[in-house]
Amino acid sequence: MAQKNIDTSKLVDLDGGDVFGKPIKRKGKKQNRRGRPKTINEKWKRYTIPLLVRHAAFLDGIRQSIHKKHGQSIERAKVIRAIFEAMQKSGIDLAQAKTPEEIESILIKKLKK
Repeated sequence: MAQKNIDTSKLVDLDGGDVFGKPIKRKGKKQNRRGRPKTINEKWKRYTIPLLVRHAAFLDGIRQSIHKKHGQSIERAKVIRAIFEAMQKSGIDLAQAKTPEEIESILIKKLKK
């Protein structure tokens, strides 16, 4: 079996260098970085959670409304983080709930006030 010649100059790793560690100079638009977004300046942890289709649709509805009203796009993760930040700052005591349904009930009562 004949061995194929491979052009190693086109092999690129995920960090933008070639597979032998030499950086590649690119022209034009910068490639998006993988990993932690530069906008987060504190420790973070990645979680993967399944969402119901209606929850994803709700998030997308928020994003579309913001885009329509303000011309700004916002990522789902940023919407979720904003909701968490608001909940954290609200002072609502969710520890009194025993079930997810009770958490929902507490939040609805507090948010309707």
